Amino acid sequence: WLSRLETMSLLEQVDQLISLAQQSSAHGTRRQSQNYTFKYLVVLDFEATCASDKGSFKPTEIIEWPAMVIDIETLKIYNEPKDYFHFYIKPKVHPKLTPFCTELTKITQSMVDAGIDILDALQRWNSWCYAHDLLPHKEDASPRACVVTCGDWDLRTMWSGQCKVSDISFRNAAVLFSAWINIKHIFQKITGSSKKIGMMGMLHALNLAHEGTHHSGIDDVRNICKICVELLKKNKDMFMTYTTYYSSSRDGYMRSFYDDVNYARKMDRKLAKLQT
Repeated sequence: WLSRLETMSLLEQVDQLISLAQQSSAHGTRRQSQNYTFKYLVVLDFEATCASDKGSFKPTEIIEWPAMVIDIETLKIYNEPKDYFHFYIKPKVHPKLTPFCTELTKITQSMVDAGIDILDALQRWNSWCYAHDLLPHKEDASPRACVVTCGDWDLRTMWSGQCKVSDISFRNAAVLFSAWINIKHIFQKITGSSKKIGMMGMLHALNLAHEGTHHSGIDDVRNICKICVELLKKNKDMFMTYTTYYSSSRDGYMRSFYDDVNYARKMDRKLAKLQT
């Protein structure tokens, strides 16, 4: 698995790429049932602050941000620390974790105290996605990678809430977050299950052993990766279209595939300057 920085050639005339992405967003075609040829899946699972009394504990904030890549062709899971993305995040509104949160996630106060700011994590995420060749190339405007989550909570609910809390605007967009694959939908379609089930249920149904601690973000990512690989063996085509698109703009925060293209263009120009 070679990084973009090792393999990429300098982009020239990338305005066509930007134009195609803008046209796609403007005409709403990205919200159709459209097939792509993803090269990678990026399994993500946020962990957030919480309390036993869910109703009174607001807002929740991300405290763990892990992600791991699967090569769809080879089914390789990039499970080494040098390859995956993993940071603990310092919460701002509720800086002290509740005993319930630590018991559930096994994330301790010292771990978040030694963590990084969410805006720092966002910038590191974008850089990591670019460096690992997960963003669009100049040849076409098709996405190369798709985020996979276990449910829609991570990107529809939690990231939206975090953007409000941290005042993250479209100018600081996270790449790959405009659409995603909900593995529960894929499992249901491939297995014919009558209802959506959670990670533990999917592992059991596929005769896969659970590893690590449930609700530890990085451990959950590893287990979801195993589920993905098992389902890819059964039907790769099911992973070639998004199951969920982020569509809410009620709070002035929008997401678009254009974010990915625009960020890749900016980084390509920076790299080109460094190499001249």
